[in-house]
Amino acid sequence: MLKKLWDIAAFLIVIVSLFLSYFSNNDTLKITVNLIGCFILIVLRIMLYVSNKREKKDPPS
Repeated sequence: MLKKLWDIAAFLIVIVSLFLSYFSNNDTLKITVNLIGCFILIVLRIMLYVSNKREKKDPPS
């Protein structure tokens, strides 16, 4: 359940950042928002990968 919430949160963050950058006239804001959105998505993906690896390593008894 928590993994799905992380995926939904990451997806929404990227969609919102793309909309913000599309409707903005400021180029630095566009670049900054897109970089922050991509960075958050990368961090969430790494966290998800690590948690999946940990679950496969130590299955619940």
